[in-house]
Amino acid sequence: MFTQGARPDQEGWDAARASKIGGLAIGVPGEIRGFEAAYKACGGGVSWERIFQPAVELARGFEVGKELSRRLNARWTGKDEGPTISEWMKDEEDWINMFGNDGEFLQEGEIVHREAYANTLETIAKEGADVFYKKGSKIADSMIKTIKNAGGILTAHDLESYRPVVQRALEAEYRGRKYYTGHYPSGGPIIQMLLNTLDGYKNYADEGRTGLGQHRFLEALKCTSYPSLDLFSLSID
Repeated sequence: MFTQGARPDQEGWDAARASKIGGLAIGVPGEIRGFEAAYKACGGGVSWERIFQPAVELARGFEVGKELSRRLNARWTGKDEGPTISEWMKDEEDWINMFGNDGEFLQEGEIVHREAYANTLETIAKEGADVFYKKGSKIADSMIKTIKNAGGILTAHDLESYRPVVQRALEAEYRGRKYYTGHYPSGGPIIQMLLNTLDGYKNYADEGRTGLGQHRFLEALKCTSYPSLDLFSLSID
């Protein structure tokens, strides 16, 4: 995915970074439509609005735990001085307003308020999934505008035309036990390949964490990375 201002033929183009950071890293958020499909298939006595309520309440305010505090305030130097790993958030108003106070990151025990997120979830809860995807809705239009401002190419048509694909889970076995995972373009088949490789070593699991076992795991993991390079070019039909 690229735009006139971010192309792979430009000097300094960093495909790895573009796939993770910025507007080009953003595809259609499918989770809400997925929830909707699951609710229609399996929903029972609980209302759609009730499902969202705990998340709405949590987003209104929750305490910074030890791990979140560590991740916000960790420094590249590994010491108490120098820039934090999350320093980029200080230049992003939306982020620093959530996870900071007076320009500094929140500490353990302080309260995070994610009001915009809570309001978004509350609107979806009251009006349904369409309000997140339909062109003309405040949420959808704001999302497209923000993505484009960040250099992305997601369109209102992409968002509105998105439909979840419902299919039987991928079924496989590991050490005589059956497990289920997702199809492409999720990482399910990659996990299957990894486990199939490890299953070829008769005593791999029984021997525990040995040097040889760790070596075999890492080599098997390397093998799975090659097909994953083409993961998102595959059809899910």
